[in-house]
Amino acid sequence: MKTLTILCEANPDTDKEHFIQLYKEAFLPESIKINGVVKIQYSEVNPVQSELFEFTLGKDIFFSITAYFPSSEAVEAMISDERSGELISVFNSLGVKAHWFIGVEETVTRYHF
Repeated sequence: MKTLTILCEANPDTDKEHFIQLYKEAFLPESIKINGVVKIQYSEVNPVQSELFEFTLGKDIFFSITAYFPSSEAVEAMISDERSGELISVFNSLGVKAHWFIGVEETVTRYHF
């Protein structure tokens, strides 16, 4: 299974709660209709400050969306779908920067010896 993960980063003017509500009510029902999407998972992210590491990317990541696809071709079709381009424009207009990552879902099983 192929995955596409979008990490949503806020700017100081972003209304995070409004964005999350809008995603659940408007974007999610349309996103699941895109050909090739098997399932979508989303979660709110609460960053924790730590002295153990520094980070530059995503200083205010607040929301994560992962879509699952059966093949690389399905991911490519979703990226070229005009609705995907519209989604990026809407995210930007709401003050949200999107970081996109494409990967492969892996399953790891723990065995007891």
